Amino acid sequence: MLRAVAVFALLWAAVASKPPSPTPTETGQAKQEQARAAQGKPQANNQPAKNPPPAVHQANPEIAVRYEQDFGDQRKNASAWRDWPAWAVAVFTLGLLITAIFQWLAMHGQRKLMAGQLEEMKTTSADTGALAAAAQQQAQWAEVSTHALNNQADALTNQARIMLTHTEAAVMAAEAAKGSASAMLRQLEAYERPWLTVSFEGTNADYAYLGFFPDGRAYMTFYPVVKNIGKSLATNVSIRTSLIAVERNASPVAFIRQLPLRTFEPDSEEFTLFPGEDNDRLEITKHTPKEEIAAASFDYRSDIPDRFVIMAVVGVVLDDFANSDGTHHTEFAYLIQQRNSPSPIPQALTPGLPLSGKEITWVKLPGNHAD
Repeated sequence: MLRAVAVFALLWAAVASKPPSPTPTETGQAKQEQARAAQGKPQANNQPAKNPPPAVHQANPEIAVRYEQDFGDQRKNASAWRDWPAWAVAVFTLGLLITAIFQWLAMHGQRKLMAGQLEEMKTTSADTGALAAAAQQQAQWAEVSTHALNNQADALTNQARIMLTHTEAAVMAAEAAKGSASAMLRQLEAYERPWLTVSFEGTNADYAYLGFFPDGRAYMTFYPVVKNIGKSLATNVSIRTSLIAVERNASPVAFIRQLPLRTFEPDSEEFTLFPGEDNDRLEITKHTPKEEIAAASFDYRSDIPDRFVIMAVVGVVLDDFANSDGTHHTEFAYLIQQRNSPSPIPQALTPGLPLSGKEITWVKLPGNHAD
């Protein structure tokens, strides 16, 4: 901007200091006057000059004026035409100045716009920095919160473990207390409950008999006696029995223990027994299939052609107690032997002549279960 103003000022000064060009009219007049003066001046000694110049005809004044007017105007126009480059330069310089002014205004506006953009960028950068700082602070808070939550979770986990340990201890204590209470109840129940026994030595024992059919089957009628030796009333009492042949070469106790005594069918209707009371009015008849007799029979002596078999009566007595949750069971097992003889019962008895109760000895087997 300043450079353009300086150039315009120098050009303007150059145009203003140039002297004005002499007009053709004034020059022509001066020469004419000098020529007329030379012509009118006398020569020395008042003698005419040698070879005098030819006489000049004096021009007509009117013609001279017209000449000067015509040719003077042409010269004046020519002089003005010769001065036009300076004015053109001045006008061009003025245009440059105006252009420079507009360019300066545009550049000034652009500078202000760029300054505003710079301020906005600074503000945006500051806002971005603030947002970044806030985000960083928030991340730090989130990390602190996460750490606190982790600590709280660990504390809750430890507390849950402690509570679980306490709960397990409480459960164990409750189980122990329950076990103690159950043991006490069982002891009390065992002390107070009815206890039942089964025997075959009642008043009707002599009426029992054991025999074999010709086809090999066994049959027997017996009279068990059920007695309550406990301290409480026994209700819903029933007896279930079976006449069995002990397998050959088997232990009677082991063989009977594996039998499903509690699945036998009831042999009587249910009845009630008071403490110390017994029931000797039961009569039961049982049979043993010939296949079981054949599988259990064996040769006892070589001098006796008959085969022998070991017979037994097994069973269970069921009863209820008012202070008990379930039914009590009393198992029993008795071997059948001939009285005054340790030998097993021979199979080859004559049909129709069974072994009477007076000839039978009931041998109670150990290991019977009662609950």
